[in-house]
Amino acid sequence: MRVQGAESLKVDESGGLEIQTALGVLRQHPPFAFEILSDGTQRPVECFFALLSEDLFGFRVPAREPGASLVIDPVLDPYWPFAGFHCAIAA
Repeated sequence: MRVQGAESLKVDESGGLEIQTALGVLRQHPPFAFEILSDGTQRPVECFFALLSEDLFGFRVPAREPGASLVIDPVLDPYWPFAGFHCAIAA
């Protein structure tokens, strides 16, 4: 995802995302993620933010089952809608 209007992005030691803005830091906890296995079972997996460039971030999932569907559910901070912050999916 591309971030516009931020001064900087940083991944903290927990794998969360810190977005430095002119008004302060927005902190995003590591996302919740799970795999859907071939038998339909949902299995939680570790997921962390990953910086891809100075204004682009993605996700890092260290251990995955090959062929399993992956669902990433960012745990959104309820204050984000009031921050004037916009994300767009990178092509």
